[in-house]
Amino acid sequence: MFYLNRVRTDILRLLQISVLPSVYIGRESEIEAAGVSEQVYWIPADIMRAPAKATVFNTIRLNEKLTERFPQDVVEYIFLHERGHATRSRVDRAWFLFQTTSTLMITGLSSMFVAVFGFFAATNPIPQVAGLLVLSLCMLTVFSWLFCRVKFKEELRAEQYALNQLGENEFRRRSEMYEEIADRSCGSRFKRRLFYPSVETVISEHEDGKHS
Repeated sequence: MFYLNRVRTDILRLLQISVLPSVYIGRESEIEAAGVSEQVYWIPADIMRAPAKATVFNTIRLNEKLTERFPQDVVEYIFLHERGHATRSRVDRAWFLFQTTSTLMITGLSSMFVAVFGFFAATNPIPQVAGLLVLSLCMLTVFSWLFCRVKFKEELRAEQYALNQLGENEFRRRSEMYEEIADRSCGSRFKRRLFYPSVETVISEHEDGKHS
């Protein structure tokens, strides 16, 4: 019973955060950091668990508990990261959505094929089925990697925007402070490593971009 209530609550929260416009679920106010100001929406923590999120409409949502959990310097860093997402052009936004949606869908289909052909290979180990299983595993590996790369490049772009606004030393300080304070689960830490560049990678890529 508890499990069903948890699933129902999570589905309702997902619908609220995904479907309803920000103005209906959050409080609007202006935030400023490093000379950059923007209207943002403060979303109740029971609706949005993440610290912040830039929507597909390039509006910025911040968790209302953000200022309680983190010092102002970190809040500003998080805002600048999300603004890096929100500065996408319509073409960039559409291309990012296409890439993530298509690679995620093909990854899901590949997973289903692996399960189906894996079952048949176990019960009827003929070369044709084994070949299809190998092909499905290759598709799963390739498209999982592509999905991770698309997400990684988008997060790198957002981090580089924050770096440009704050400068290298201040960016490093605030980013490291954020990582020290953030209380992440094992799953969240794995996701962070998979999709988010390290401080050194952001700075290195930024320097390479200036010299190219």
